[in-house]
Amino acid sequence: MENNLETELKSSIAALNSAQLEPVVRFLHLLLDKLVLLVVRPPVIAGQIVNLGQASFEVMASVVNRLHKYLDTSQDMHGRNSLLSSYIHYVFRLPSTDPSSSSPGPGGLGGSVHYATMARSAVRPASLNLSRSRSLSNSNPDISGTPTSPDDEVRSIIGSKAMERCGNRMSSHTETASFLQTLTGRLPTKKLFHEELALQWVVSSGSVREGALQQAWFFFELMVKSIIHHLYFTERLESPRKNRFPERFMDDIAALVSTIAGDIVSRFQKDLELVERINTSLAFFLNDLLSVMDRGFVFTLIKTYWKQVSTKLYALQNPTLESLRLDFLRIVCSHEHYVTLNLPCSLLTPPASPSPSVSSATSQSSGFSTHVQDQKIANMFELSIPFREQHYLAGLVLSELSVILDPDNEG
Repeated sequence: MENNLETELKSSIAALNSAQLEPVVRFLHLLLDKLVLLVVRPPVIAGQIVNLGQASFEVMASVVNRLHKYLDTSQDMHGRNSLLSSYIHYVFRLPSTDPSSSSPGPGGLGGSVHYATMARSAVRPASLNLSRSRSLSNSNPDISGTPTSPDDEVRSIIGSKAMERCGNRMSSHTETASFLQTLTGRLPTKKLFHEELALQWVVSSGSVREGALQQAWFFFELMVKSIIHHLYFTERLESPRKNRFPERFMDDIAALVSTIAGDIVSRFQKDLELVERINTSLAFFLNDLLSVMDRGFVFTLIKTYWKQVSTKLYALQNPTLESLRLDFLRIVCSHEHYVTLNLPCSLLTPPASPSPSVSSATSQSSGFSTHVQDQKIANMFELSIPFREQHYLAGLVLSELSVILDPDNEG
């Protein structure tokens, strides 16, 4: 009976892929809320956590793509579906891990938090150190977890007549949503939606990964809002940036940016329209992260993108790829704290004054600037490596300008 419940639950989630579009649109906000809640609070059946993160992410990617495809007339100037955009901005709230609290949706956490935004294989990459997150994430099907307490509610549901009726009538969309709502109030372990979303995106493959890539803007903006809600409601907006997020989440973000940059490089000649959307979405995502994450870490993400694109650009000398890189840089540099972001990490040693002091004016040997002083002054007007390291974004902009003004300069 317990195995049947788990199988039925997963099949009911998968059935949403073939649900009629009209009821999906009608109940979209409720549907997405329940899928998000299943990621954060999967049910516990027979003392075991039912890992529904992967299934929920797959359905979410499928639903988002279907809406974008069939409601193509309802898009803004950036190609975002207005229904999905309104869900992120007005409806989505960070789900609580407390089963006694209200489910996500308007008023679920109270207040309105606005944020500044433009609006692989199935196995987790070894470089992400999977063992580090073994006890922290239960949405990965390869990770087994132990619940904190027995789930008496699920056992009572299993033996109820309502459960038997659900077993015979899971074909309609409304009953599927009701069934999901019945089982989303179980408490396995404390998880955060943005962490699980990043993990599922990183480990996704095939059609699921392709679907998420097609509508990358939606998942990026959903992740950013989840991050900001988490920082706001846990009162961490004033805490040091380096202490705000666990290392495993930052590893997932780094892996995600690296793979998407690789997609941009490998696919820009095949599907330029898609690559332009992905490139723009990634740039706005990093722009948002500059406001909430450690900026040194975000600079490493920008560097990852820059290295991959530049390597391909130097090999092909393709103007389209150069345009993508410039668009990316333009969006990242549009951050409201651009000047602050370009302040040097460490103070540059100021050059000695080229003008002699009053006390040294009597000395003929010190009446003129020395060669060393002149060289230091000249270095201030050179696009040197130390300058680019201490003024990272401005260094990238000036490097692009240097290439444009001197096109014969190799590399």
